[in-house]
Amino acid sequence: RIICGAPLGSPFGSTSPLTINTDTGNPWGKAFPQVTPQDMAKLQALLLDHLGIEKVFAVIGGSMGGMQSLQFAANFPNRYDRFVSIAATAQTSPATVALRSVQRAAVRTDPEYKDGDYELGQG
Repeated sequence: RIICGAPLGSPFGSTSPLTINTDTGNPWGKAFPQVTPQDMAKLQALLLDHLGIEKVFAVIGGSMGGMQSLQFAANFPNRYDRFVSIAATAQTSPATVALRSVQRAAVRTDPEYKDGDYELGQG
């Protein structure tokens, strides 16, 4: 069997900035908390708990999923037999941090971005 959980923060099956904040009645938008690979690894462990699965044969992920597999391996060493991390790194280089900063700046300068509080289907 293969289990593939949606990443935390994804609008495709998980809680995300598009999810309604029950305290305000509005989408979380820019108030949605920052999500880390550690948060995602913990969520995957909770999913396994919910499914009644103690241990998996392999944890596999690419790119962001690769970072999750590294974090899962570090946090839950007794819950898997093997792990594979594809196109990922255990730490980020200064060049990568700079590149991601430029990418975020490009999104923020888009007039449709509206500081992260755009309407569903817009932005």
